[in-house]
Amino acid sequence: MEGTALEQRQQSRHVSAPNVLVVDGDPVYAEFVMNTLRRAGLEGHHLASGENAVEVAAALEPAAVILDVILPGTTGYEICRELRQRHGDDLPIVFVSGERREAADRVVGLLIGADDYLVKPVDAEELIARLRRLIAKSWGTQPPTPPRRPHSQD
Repeated sequence: MEGTALEQRQQSRHVSAPNVLVVDGDPVYAEFVMNTLRRAGLEGHHLASGENAVEVAAALEPAAVILDVILPGTTGYEICRELRQRHGDDLPIVFVSGERREAADRVVGLLIGADDYLVKPVDAEELIARLRRLIAKSWGTQPPTPPRRPHSQD
């Protein structure tokens, strides 16, 4: 018998780096996030629009989703609703927006179902710390850490 999606994600974390789906139409910001994820030992997958985000998330089974609010073809709010319907609360969703920056915007994002809401520009270390904490809560473990790299000897 197959395990739940949560159990499968928990087992897969021992095999490879956690997957993070990044849905953002800004190529410069997306590159920044992808590089930040890679340096932190996480595997990023980028979509420039929200058109297939729900389907890609179903196939990828990411450990978390970073989602812009304003996207070509749809809104991050709508994608968040659909992801919550399909994945429940097990999938951490973080909104990141450069246009929807007011407290009311952040409140709406959280009420729709996001686990966190950050305003661009985002500090790389803060983004990683928040992602690791959310993934750990979702998996019921300590925050995932990157593979250890050997230290050079003097």
